[in-house]
Amino acid sequence: MIDKLREANWGTIKTREQDAISKKHLPKIKSFFRMQRDVYLKQFDSLKDLFPESSRATRTAYYFRLIEQEGRANLNDFNRAWAVTENETTATLQSVVLAVETDAMEQGGDIASKFFDADIGGTFNLDNPRAVNWFSQFGGSTDYIKGIQTTSKNQIKTIVTKALDEGWSYNKTATQIKEKFTDFTHPRAQLIATHESAQAYEAGNRIFVEGIADLGVIVIKMWMTSMDDKVTPECAANMADGWIALNESHTSGHQNPPRFPGCRCYEIFKEKGRNY
Repeated sequence: MIDKLREANWGTIKTREQDAISKKHLPKIKSFFRMQRDVYLKQFDSLKDLFPESSRATRTAYYFRLIEQEGRANLNDFNRAWAVTENETTATLQSVVLAVETDAMEQGGDIASKFFDADIGGTFNLDNPRAVNWFSQFGGSTDYIKGIQTTSKNQIKTIVTKALDEGWSYNKTATQIKEKFTDFTHPRAQLIATHESAQAYEAGNRIFVEGIADLGVIVIKMWMTSMDDKVTPECAANMADGWIALNESHTSGHQNPPRFPGCRCYEIFKEKGRNY
């Protein structure tokens, strides 16, 4: 019974702390997308001549120009405008993501330490070699940042392509781009804050636990889900593994949650053979 309470308490604390971190950083991530919108629209302004205005004569001239250029110049210009935008905003995005991860990892390591008896020993701080290594591999990772930027690019490119195909005016196209940024800013910012805080928090948990394992403590782990109808079969299978060795992979092949962006699972740990 005490073990069950401990499991539930671990999950409650994890949810509370991660929610607090996400809430703290959400405004900064949303601010990033607004900044990205402004940078792109500034670049997009230079493409005005590629868009027809309302008169039939202008549209006709526009379509003749498209035929002459075979449509390639328009998307090439879009790609150049986005490349400038990405170049000017990537460092800011990486900084915002790293701030989430730093807070979450520090909190994760601190919380994990409270679930083990003081006589076991073990400490955690961000100078821990494992923490340094995690940040060098995953912290604001190039692939992850590139993925965020590519998602933005593809959503805006869809609008620009439709605008060129259907002969929209520059003003209509710019308005649609602004509205798209407005539509995706909150949900995407929320997903980034939630996912990055979960990843780094779980990493902080594990780094502390690996430290006490180095001291000779045999630690076991268990994957926990939210146990509702939104749990995926793969996550449910991981929980069905029960208690397994610290370095053993779960059924899905993951060492620890989150399994995907938006995953609500978490890992719990305890000293093997000790009842709490």
